[in-house]
Amino acid sequence: MSDSGAFPRVGVNLLWLLPGRVGGSEQATMRQLSALAELPEATNYHLFCTPEVARAHPAIVRAFAVTELAVDADSRLRRIVAESSTLERAASRAGVQLMHHPGGTLPMRSRFPAVVTIHDIQPLDLPQYSSALKHRYLAISLPRTVRRARGIAVPSAFVARRVIVRLGADPRRVAVIPWGPPRAAELSSEQASSPSQRDGNDYLLYPAVTWPHKGHLALLEVMAALPEDIDLVLTGAEGPAHAAVLDAVTRRGLGNRVRHLGRLSQIELDGLYRGALAVVVPSEYEGFGMPVIEAEAAGAPVIASDHPGLDEACGDAALRVATADVAGWVAAVQSVRSDTQRRERLVAAGRRVAATFNWTDSARALVALHRSAWESPS
Repeated sequence: MSDSGAFPRVGVNLLWLLPGRVGGSEQATMRQLSALAELPEATNYHLFCTPEVARAHPAIVRAFAVTELAVDADSRLRRIVAESSTLERAASRAGVQLMHHPGGTLPMRSRFPAVVTIHDIQPLDLPQYSSALKHRYLAISLPRTVRRARGIAVPSAFVARRVIVRLGADPRRVAVIPWGPPRAAELSSEQASSPSQRDGNDYLLYPAVTWPHKGHLALLEVMAALPEDIDLVLTGAEGPAHAAVLDAVTRRGLGNRVRHLGRLSQIELDGLYRGALAVVVPSEYEGFGMPVIEAEAAGAPVIASDHPGLDEACGDAALRVATADVAGWVAAVQSVRSDTQRRERLVAAGRRVAATFNWTDSARALVALHRSAWESPS
């Protein structure tokens, strides 16, 4: 039994984080750390990250004790090896007593009791979108992770069900710690300009890395069926499906109506949310749905797929359509465009839903999970 007389020294493993390339899990992790930095327990936390992470998130890194490790995080194999060697040694020198791994898996070997954040198990539930090697690795490492972890943080009830049913996690160790909208500091920059929309056309906005499961190709079918004075703005890093998305844009003759702006600052993205006809999230699979909660907070109506991972973020504030239902998506977009009262109801409901989530509560829940994990038997 661990000593329950004091809060432990908690190490946070950020070696998995590839800035700008991992999507919502990066935003969630850094926003949660930003809120945690404001709590009294923050002095007990020590971050372990690559120089790339330190450059991408300097304010958050400065708020904690930190050790930068020169690890080639682009190589999954080298990162996995480093977590069982370089990270272990650095954590021992820093006096860490409990490790938190927000990247979804635990190291192959570690002497530290651990907590893990599992954002989703999409590679296992939709194996067709992952390499055979990645699928085999996660099929072995994820069940092992949930057996070894003293605590498991997940962003939604859907993910909680999946890690319990699919991975055999002990329900008593699983804590639903939801994500939230952008923190005020992210939206208080002097760089208040946003990318302008050409010709003043109405536009749909979809902020998502072009991963295969995100539904970009289905969304382009919808665009081909919509009037030509409705455009589509895509943001986010270029993922494995990016070339297929660009090819589909060309084949469908949508080159003048679809723009991919890449990764934007939060304040630029917020401006796009506020100007959008609707924010569309046609994803086949989600663990929570960061774009949904961001859109609701910004006052944009949301049309989202009916995947259950989006249920908490959507609440009663979104129109829900199956990813492949082209006619349903067209009807939803047209209704938001033509029915002013419906649009206003969606916006008002979205603000109410977004207001129920905040990162301070999330950080406090994470601290409580760390305390519980430290006080639980190994």
